[in-house]
Order: sequence, then structure tokens, then C-alpha cells
Amino acid sequence: MSTGTTQNAITLILSQPLLLYSIAGSLLVNLLSDAIANINAFVYSSLRDRIFGFVQGQVI
Repeated sequence: MSTGTTQNAITLILSQPLLLYSIAGSLLVNLLSDAIANINAFVYSSLRDRIFGFVQGQVI
């Protein structure tokens, strides 16, 4: 890829399948990690609320 020069960078990227798959893979990993982080935040907040309610019920 370093030997070719072009005015159109998109054409150069699309002509390299390994680079194209690497970019797509990194985007997919990023989307999956964000989704997992959001799910974890929801689960932890739900668990925290359940524990807080249980403790309040035991104290009262």
C-alpha cells in the first residue's frame, strides 16, 4: 500500500481487503464492547437497588 499513490484514498483502502476487514473488525469490537458496558451498568445498578431495598427492609 505504501508503494501506491493516489488522489482518492477511499479507492486505495477498498483495494486492500485485509485493511478493510481490519477496520470493519475493529468497529465491530468497539460496538460490542460498548453494548456490553451498557448492559453491565444496567445490571449493576439494578443489583445495587435490590440490595439497598433488601437492607432497608431488614432495618425497618
